[in-house]
Amino acid sequence: MMQKGGFGYVFFGTYDATPNPNARPVSVEVCIKLPNEDPDSVKAHQGEMAINKKVAESGGIPGVADFIGTVDLNPIAAQLPPGIGSREGIVWRVVKGKTLDNFFDRGGGMSPVVANTLNIRSEPPTKIKGGVVYIKTALCEKVLGESLLPLAQLHERGIIHRDLKPRNIMLSERTPNTPLCIIDFGSAVTKGNRPFMNDYTEVYAPPEAPVPDGGNPFSYDIFTLGIVGLRVLMPSLIAGENGIATLGKVCVAEIPSYNYDIKAWASARANDPGGQFEFRALNKECEGLMQQPVLLELLSRMLSPNPRERPSAEECLRMLGPQWEAKLAQAKQGQQSRGNCGTCGQPVLSTDVGRFRDARGVYFHQQCQ
Repeated sequence: MMQKGGFGYVFFGTYDATPNPNARPVSVEVCIKLPNEDPDSVKAHQGEMAINKKVAESGGIPGVADFIGTVDLNPIAAQLPPGIGSREGIVWRVVKGKTLDNFFDRGGGMSPVVANTLNIRSEPPTKIKGGVVYIKTALCEKVLGESLLPLAQLHERGIIHRDLKPRNIMLSERTPNTPLCIIDFGSAVTKGNRPFMNDYTEVYAPPEAPVPDGGNPFSYDIFTLGIVGLRVLMPSLIAGENGIATLGKVCVAEIPSYNYDIKAWASARANDPGGQFEFRALNKECEGLMQQPVLLELLSRMLSPNPRERPSAEECLRMLGPQWEAKLAQAKQGQQSRGNCGTCGQPVLSTDVGRFRDARGVYFHQQCQ
């Protein structure tokens, strides 16, 4: 199967990954990405290839698309469609799931798939003056935490994604220990290097876009993820076409008009007796945010207009709570659980030599294959 996008083509298929002739047959689902003939597309493809190789050389990162390698397609060049700009494809293991934006409910509610995958058992209302408001504090925390874990390790390796948004975060239903997966490194750069294109998604981009700050380049990703967190927190920002319109107005006009001071913006909306703002439902949601001191402080710092005042990914995890700091420490020690073994039921750790994952995404110990 083939999909065509703005920068090129993605092909989906399988390959035989049976480890030896005596083992049970294994087919792995893969996707192969190729650029179109536009020079910028070819450069983006080369950059994405280099970034993925850098991640793979360090042993891979849980929560980042699993790069398998590259493939020379010259032997089948005659079978390829016209307009392809490279014969060297980037190959990843297919992530079973959809991008986060696919689960944004038209009414602003939470998709059951999201709730189950992120293990959100309840989302209690937030008390405000005169009643309650149903902002999604648990969802916001989970999306931020599960995205910050791989982001911290990307930054440790000197990689800035530059385009974090719901469309580049996969909800992976078959890997409960890493339910979110960061994809698409076509805009990514390494520390000290400038992007070759001035590409960015305006509603998520920080004030310094498109070039990361020289002193704290990783803060570019912190800002973009902060906007993602704000969006999943507030139903008014995900509710169908109105949600898209509201998001654009808030991110491109309102928040900048308050010099990116989230506390001042939220307070102004929460105390809006004159009705100066559009999208009035958002006012109550901002009032709810004012009653969530941890999230309010975290989002305020993540969305600072000054890149050097934004916290690192590790600092963000500490602000979210000790459970997230502990998960990061576990991942750094190489003791990340990849799930329970499909044969013996015991945890399969990232340090287990010879571990194997089948086409369903289920892990096995070497001795259990």
